[in-house]
Amino acid sequence: MNPLHFIDFDAYASAIRGVDLDVRLIHPQRQQHLWSLQEIELHSLRIQFAVEGSGILAFGKMHQSGWGLYFQLSGIPVCVNGLRIGPGAIAIFPPDSEFGIAGHGAVSWFSIFVPERLLFGDSEPTSRRSSVFVPKVKNQEFKRLYSQARKIQGYSERLGLSSLHSPDFVVLQDDLLSTICEVLRNGDAPRAQLSNRNARRLTAQAIELLHDYQGPKMSVRNLAVILDVSERALEYAFRDQFDMSPQAFLINYRLHLARKRLRSSDPGESTVAMAAAENGFFDFGRFAAKYRQLFGEHPSVTLHRPE
Repeated sequence: MNPLHFIDFDAYASAIRGVDLDVRLIHPQRQQHLWSLQEIELHSLRIQFAVEGSGILAFGKMHQSGWGLYFQLSGIPVCVNGLRIGPGAIAIFPPDSEFGIAGHGAVSWFSIFVPERLLFGDSEPTSRRSSVFVPKVKNQEFKRLYSQARKIQGYSERLGLSSLHSPDFVVLQDDLLSTICEVLRNGDAPRAQLSNRNARRLTAQAIELLHDYQGPKMSVRNLAVILDVSERALEYAFRDQFDMSPQAFLINYRLHLARKRLRSSDPGESTVAMAAAENGFFDFGRFAAKYRQLFGEHPSVTLHRPE
């Protein structure tokens, strides 16, 4: 099955499966404003290959029934819960783990979802991490995983199938599982980089406040006061976790709220100015410029596009 290509970011974001996910655009690359996604089911495994022609900010939670492995193939390093990983690195998401991913440029990646029962059978693992981690992975291990995933991708494309459930493909699943187990066994090796847990906790609390107060009513100063921290501490936490300032995060958050409002509005009853003002933008010219820079279209086009 060949990859699906998207020129609409929202369609691409909704196509990603396996996690509860909230995906937003940041710093789009205008010359590459295109996304592609290919999903393959190999018996109980789910593999996804993706190309993202823009920076993204994604928040999510891993499904409780399995583990996720995220592999960056190309592009500038991304932040995964404050851990910076680049091409050749793997981030591992245990069941029920929460995560935030921030990338500031075009990247390509692939991921594998593995049901926990395939790793541990019916027995509960004696010890298990509860948060995302980045193990030290030998270069040959990464290459072997990638080679196995690409082999599966090749079969999918040649046969025109997105699901490979024939008994003939069991050996491919077993080989891939064997390599994944080897990587997970090395998960307790010393980390090249440790996430700042305080920064993770602080940004999570700030984002929860934004959801509660709907963004426009909240400023960086108000966030700092409510959280009882200095603005400098908030600045450090957001840069550590997302490689962006809290002010830039707030503006991006409000722009996405405005887009959601425009997409759900009746053009006969709503205006761009109303959506902008509701989300804290009162200089409508600057709002339109920022909106177009991020989403690649004027807000009035979004308002009048039929759902």
